[in-house]
Amino acid sequence: MNSEVSNIEKELQDLEIKKQNAEARLSEIINDTINKIASEHGSSTYNVVKSSEFFGRPWAPTLFNWNEAGNAIKEFLSKLPVRKWKMSLIDKLTSAKKNEDWVFFESSYSINGVRYTNKVPVSTEFLKMIIESL
Repeated sequence: MNSEVSNIEKELQDLEIKKQNAEARLSEIINDTINKIASEHGSSTYNVVKSSEFFGRPWAPTLFNWNEAGNAIKEFLSKLPVRKWKMSLIDKLTSAKKNEDWVFFESSYSINGVRYTNKVPVSTEFLKMIIESL
């Protein structure tokens, strides 16, 4: 009986190691996909534009920071189990209102006991590219 329990425990440990390795590979693939798409489509800094270009289009692609958006997505995903990452991105995309070009990813931080929330706009097109690449 003890031998059987030991064998089952060993088998469970092996399965846990395989699960962790698979999750690490999945995490790496998704992070690499996000980084690849962000680097192909934008620079690491915001573009400078005339204030007159803001009127009627405050989130124009020329103002969109793909790398910051990628980091916001990765931060959002880091709080979830790896196996739920793709579905979470799909859910986030479907939560966008019809004909809306942006989804906001929020992150919070505290400084001296004051809590701040940062909303990063992420293009729905960027999310679609990530999901389609997976």
